[in-house]
Amino acid sequence: MGDDFWNGYHVGYIPARFSGGGEVERQKRKPNRSEFGPGAKLCSTDMSGEFLVGMYLVEADLSYTDLRGANLQNANLTGADLRGANLQNANLTGANLQDADLTNTNLQDADLTNTNLKGADLAGRKLENLNFVGSDLRHANLSHANLQGANLRGANLQSAKLSPASTVAKADFSSANLAWARLQGANLNNTNFQNANLTHAYLQGANLQHANLTGANLTGANLQHANLTGANLQHANLQHANLTGANLQHANLTGAATHPVVGHPGFGAVSIP
Repeated sequence: MGDDFWNGYHVGYIPARFSGGGEVERQKRKPNRSEFGPGAKLCSTDMSGEFLVGMYLVEADLSYTDLRGANLQNANLTGADLRGANLQNANLTGANLQDADLTNTNLQDADLTNTNLKGADLAGRKLENLNFVGSDLRHANLSHANLQGANLRGANLQSAKLSPASTVAKADFSSANLAWARLQGANLNNTNFQNANLTHAYLQGANLQHANLTGANLTGANLQHANLTGANLQHANLQHANLTGANLQHANLTGAATHPVVGHPGFGAVSIP
């Protein structure tokens, strides 16, 4: 978002003043810590760099608030209004953001390790290279999101929606739970799914070229017309997976459990042991 967005007039700004160059400057006020708490009205305030570890901010109004670099480790933000808030470089490790409104929230370079984002609506968001290690993203909406290079090791994405058209190339989903996740048509090129749980995942038409699926559990997964060219499927479990029309050219299936599978791959069927 551009600077104009953050400099727009909101309730929490102090009155405007004129700079030496004649330009109007607006500053967000610094709230008193006595204002912090459940249901707090902190709209458009300046909380950048604040130490808010373990803070109880359930259903607080933090819309358009400047939280850049704030330490919100283990904070409870359940149901909080974070629309338009700036959380760039914020520490959200272990924070609870379930049911929080994250519309247009800036999460650039935020640390989301072990964060509760269950059911979060992050559709269309720029989340590249973010740290989601161990986070709870069950039922989250990540459609059209850019997760390129993101770290989601051990994250729980059960039934999460990453389609249509999510970009997940080069992300790390090793040991993550993606059971029943929707990844149809997603760009998963060079993505790491080592030891991930992809049981019953929807992967129709997904681009899995050169993906690392070593030891992944793909039992019952739908891989119809998926592109698995050059993918590493060593010791993966593909039992009952639907491979109709899938491209398995140059895929490594050494030690993979492939019987029974559903359908016939479109290319590279000779590779199936």
